Amino acid sequence: MKGILRVHKTAAAHRQTAMAEIAAPPVTTTLEDYFQRLYKLIPGEIMGLYLVGSGVIPQEKGIVLLVWTIFCAVCLILLRYRLTSDATNTPQKGAILIALVSFVIWIYTLGGAFTLVKDLHEPYLGSLLVIGWTFVVPMFYKGDSDSGAA
Repeated sequence: MKGILRVHKTAAAHRQTAMAEIAAPPVTTTLEDYFQRLYKLIPGEIMGLYLVGSGVIPQEKGIVLLVWTIFCAVCLILLRYRLTSDATNTPQKGAILIALVSFVIWIYTLGGAFTLVKDLHEPYLGSLLVIGWTFVVPMFYKGDSDSGAA
């Protein structure tokens, strides 16, 4: 199960990088590659964990919600550390950081512990952050420079 969430550049992207020095025509990555990176960078497993746990926390127990949020963030880091490493490669710190930022943005959109601070939570800002972050990150984060299968 190690390495299951490891993000890899496609063979086409790897060829583009290698051939750039000899002025080869650019090779573009496919839409499928974009969606594969998007899928691997969204921390769906932790979002599910957070939703189930936050659903049983009474609304007036804000500090418990904050502790639960921190617990979920730590679980995200530990799980992604394990699932983005394999026998020959170290964990992908960039992918872990992106997943963590995605989780924080998602929590902000829902309100979560951000509602504990007056005037900090603006639902429309959270929605815009989710849309922008989800669209942009897979275009720029390509993962490993090797052409191995993900």
